[in-house]
Amino acid sequence: MLGRRAFWLTVQALVAQTNVVASMLGSSYDAHDCLISAGYGWCAATESCVRVWETPCADYFDGCTDCLAKQRLGVNIACPAECDQMILAKPEAVDYLLAGLAAASDDEVVAGH
Repeated sequence: MLGRRAFWLTVQALVAQTNVVASMLGSSYDAHDCLISAGYGWCAATESCVRVWETPCADYFDGCTDCLAKQRLGVNIACPAECDQMILAKPEAVDYLLAGLAAASDDEVVAGH
């Protein structure tokens, strides 16, 4: 589970991805009238204001496997309901992806040495 600081850093990173520059304090609204201070950000995929940890937004993941992998890595993000069916049907698929991500991360560390 993410700590409070890590949680807000994740939210801030997601807001930055939408090219919104605004303060997280007070009643700040972005260019789409999303209430940033309440954790809302613009989701272009649904053309609506969402809290990414409550409402899935395809802007932040590439399919169920990617979304579930991000969750398992600690990103506070909501995945579509159909992703739950994927876990029930093939839980090892996400574990396999995570193993591949860990190996790729190790390769980058060695290559950057």
